[in-house]
Amino acid sequence: MTGTWRISTQKLTLDKSENLDNSYITTLGGEIKKEKWKFNVEGKAGNSNEINLGAGYQLNEKSEIYTSVKGDYSKDEVSTETTVGTETKVNKNLKISGEYREDNTGNEEKKDNILKFDYLLSDNWNISFDYTRSKIDLEKENNLERNIIGLGAGYRSDKLRFNNSIEYRKDKGK
Repeated sequence: MTGTWRISTQKLTLDKSENLDNSYITTLGGEIKKEKWKFNVEGKAGNSNEINLGAGYQLNEKSEIYTSVKGDYSKDEVSTETTVGTETKVNKNLKISGEYREDNTGNEEKKDNILKFDYLLSDNWNISFDYTRSKIDLEKENNLERNIIGLGAGYRSDKLRFNNSIEYRKDKGK
């Protein structure tokens, strides 16, 4: 069994003038791996209070299933996001993933089904395509169905990272 623990980020505002966001957030997290299993936990405290718990299982050398639960306690209403997904590396350049995500905040519930394709064009360039179908149940019986098609491109080197994406959304409902 191997494990790592880290302080992921520390955000602190030094100048407390009225024009700046007086924010502070400490993030602490860790990961434990045992054979084909992976478990992680991450917590944020400060202006944002969140906890994220996750687990994954390596089905084979190319495929993994995973789940996570994220609780946000920063607002008056607690929100919870639950994700279940799978990821498969088809070959050295193509990765396909699928997720089901459920987000509950107060009287609003959102359910997403996401399918994503990531393709590595070269050592530095990648492109992505994703499709999301959402059902959003708002308070007072207002329901919304949303379809999203997204395209993205990115560049990554030791000194530079660049990502750009565009999406088309179509909403149907009350």
